[in-house]
Formats: sequence, structure tokens, C-alpha cells
Amino acid sequence: GVWQHGRWQVSINLEAPVTAFSAGSRSNLWIAAGSRLFRCEVGQVPVATGALPTNAAAVVLFEDRSGALWIGTVSEGLFRWQGGEMEKVPTSHREITSIYEDQEGNLWAGTAGGGLNLIRPRAATLIGRDSDLPFDSVISITADAGGNLWAAAQDGQLARGRNGRWELITSASNWPGGNATCVAADPGGGVWVGTSARGLNYFRDGVWRKWTQRDGLIIDGVRSL
Repeated sequence: GVWQHGRWQVSINLEAPVTAFSAGSRSNLWIAAGSRLFRCEVGQVPVATGALPTNAAAVVLFEDRSGALWIGTVSEGLFRWQGGEMEKVPTSHREITSIYEDQEGNLWAGTAGGGLNLIRPRAATLIGRDSDLPFDSVISITADAGGNLWAAAQDGQLARGRNGRWELITSASNWPGGNATCVAADPGGGVWVGTSARGLNYFRDGVWRKWTQRDGLIIDGVRSL
């Protein structure tokens, strides 16, 4: 409802109970009702824009200066919704009670038992063993034509990252090389891998090829590509 002309007037009727709502930056209203998220422009019918995470009862909504909507829940923590994608943001407690954005664009989230959380935009994301990468020291990296990442480790291991998972390239994968030193992709879909003493290797369409001094290389050690 809305308080107008000295009395309450019903403004919007929704099937599910409204658990949270907040004004947006463009004369719109964000509404969390049941398991759905709605956006309502002035004088128009609410439009369902997305589904809330399972079992996440929203208790506070906040739209930041970039247009992203932050959703605080009673038991599932904090979420960020933008462009149709829902992302969970780690916090010190599962119950979020308040959200505020300061002049520098930092977000503050109050909790019901974990204190106050400061959330800052992060320009880089660390990918290490916690993210399934099989080693911590990377000396060369490339992305192939399919968007997969290839990484050579300081100890000579070679790994490929695809579909959010990393896998070591070993002899079981018909990898003919030894200690990898560098990787580079070409526009045709292939990946070149240099090694410390076993020549130059090429991977494309699931098949490896190899060049050594016998094939015309000056030396079997390749340090950069």
C-alpha cells in the first residue's frame, strides 16, 4: 500500500506475501514476494524479473549505483542480482539485516550475529588450488579459440581449464612432451607448448604433434612462444 491524501491506498496486489521492497534508481520499485523478484514502474503492473535462491527469504533489498540489486536474506546470506544472473556474496553471517552504499561505492551489510561486513569491488580474482588449479606457480598462460585456458607451471606441469574445471595434461592424455615452459594459442584452434628439453608440441582436435632437433629445431629446449 501507499500513504496518500491522508489515508492508505492499496497500490499492488501480489499472490505471495511481500517480504521486502526498496525504491530503485529509475522511479521503480523492487519487490521480493515469496520466491520471486518483481520490478514495478510507477503506474504499471509488477513484472517478475527472476527467482530468488531456494529457501532464501529476502528481508532487505538495495539497488547500488551500477544498477545491481543486492538481496539480504534471513538465513541464506547476501546475493547480488544483475542482468538476470544471481551471485552469492560471502558474508560473516547468514542473516542480513541492512545494506548501505557509501560515497566510494563500497557496500556495507549489517548482520544479525556476524557484525558489519564491508564489501568492495574486486578487480581481480585469485585462481589457485582452492579453485581446482593443480598448482600455485604459473609461468605461462593462454586461451585457445574455444575459450579454454592452458597454463604451464614452474615445475613443468601442464593444465587445461574448461567448463570451470582444471585438469592436468599427462601421458594418459597422449601428451608427448616433458617439462612445459610456455604455451601459446593460434587463431586456427591449436595450442603450442614449449618444453625445457623435449622440443615443441602442438595440440589440435585431440591430437598431439611434436618437433625436435630431428625435425629441424636448433635445440630441443623452447623457452618462449
